[in-house]
Amino acid sequence: MATRAQTPVGRGFVSSLGYFHSENDYFTQQRAEGCGGEPFVDLWDTEGPATGLNASGPDGGYEERIFTDRALRVIAAHPPALPLFLYYALHTSCVGPHGLQAPARFYEALSFIDDPDRRKNHAMIAFMDEAVGNLTAALHERGLWNNTLLVWSADNGGAVHLKGGANAFPLRGGYENNWEGGVRVAALVNGGFLPDHMRGRKITEPMHECDWVRKRTFTAIYI
Repeated sequence: MATRAQTPVGRGFVSSLGYFHSENDYFTQQRAEGCGGEPFVDLWDTEGPATGLNASGPDGGYEERIFTDRALRVIAAHPPALPLFLYYALHTSCVGPHGLQAPARFYEALSFIDDPDRRKNHAMIAFMDEAVGNLTAALHERGLWNNTLLVWSADNGGAVHLKGGANAFPLRGGYENNWEGGVRVAALVNGGFLPDHMRGRKITEPMHECDWVRKRTFTAIYI
């Protein structure tokens, strides 16, 4: 982020919405520690600071809902005849200095979970499930699903410490360590573009996310 060349647009994406640092508050979009100790909003929209963004529906200004809404608008506006590369890095359930933060409607629906961190973790995952379902439905509605290869993967194991509320059992460890609980993650591939001979298969061999990278030209949208 030191130069424009290091931003998503500088790396070839058409548009982007995201933050350059980390540890944002999910409801105010403020960085936990700002310049001189003052909090500031770390949210960037393509070529400048993001302003006037509001989440739709019952989730208020919840940051992940803002990202989901943008992804849905990208899909709705995209011509079905053109290729689309959409990268959406969900950050649920990520533990920051504010702890786990979930939309109220999901947290309230999981009142049967006694541990508050576990309950928040499940609530954030429930939001993610809904978001992925809405994006998949939008691809179907737009007529894009049959030509889509959807790749879903976690980037690290769950936080079994730091008040993360996760559980990697029977694996040892979790987020921020190199035991299997930290580096082995769930992943799946779906979409109409997936070859028939791969449907329903389970791959158990080691694989890295970089294995997905191929040299192709895409109309790219970074979310």
